[in-house]
Amino acid sequence: MQAARLQLVNDVNFILYTPFLPEAAAGLLEPRHVVTPLREVLERTCPRLGAVCGQDPAARRVTMRSHDGAEEELRYDQLVVSVGSVSRTRPVPGLDRHAIGFKSLADAISRYPRARLHGMRLDPGRGQRPRAARDRPAARRVRRARAAGTGIEVRLGTTLESVGPDSAALSTGESVPTRSVVWTAGVTPHPSLANLELPLDERGRVIVDERLAVRDRNGV
Repeated sequence: MQAARLQLVNDVNFILYTPFLPEAAAGLLEPRHVVTPLREVLERTCPRLGAVCGQDPAARRVTMRSHDGAEEELRYDQLVVSVGSVSRTRPVPGLDRHAIGFKSLADAISRYPRARLHGMRLDPGRGQRPRAARDRPAARRVRRARAAGTGIEVRLGTTLESVGPDSAALSTGESVPTRSVVWTAGVTPHPSLANLELPLDERGRVIVDERLAVRDRNGV
């Protein structure tokens, strides 16, 4: 019986531990301390740096585009789609131009050392409330106390109205001066799914059955 060959197409050569991104952005941790090289944890897998930009389900092939723009076709017997998510945006004026998401190492280190000066983090966003804080008042008090101890001011029941190059307008009528605005109000499916000829629901998620197999796509 022929042994299986595993290939992983990924845009970076490391695994990111996202809970440590705030510490990396603040300079409390070096970037190398929040990542693990793929080759250290995937001994039987061949990492390929790039992104999948197309798929031919009938031929069981995907097209990979490397960082230098070269394209290559990869044949598969079984295809596992796990592209993750990206930061979800909202129709807040100026948000797309003057704020960043917080999903990658590049997002974190691009804010340092500016994040050490005067920043604003928006979480969870318009019309939403953190469930843990709402359901557990004690947990909410602990989180606020810890945040205050690190110089973070927590605003509850406040939403973002607009973002400018050096300030943010709040629903309270205040204008807060900022150098960095970080938007962490949830995620949305990765846009690359639209290139893979897969059935998607109205929110852009892959439609699968109870075994996580994609409908009408053998081997996916």
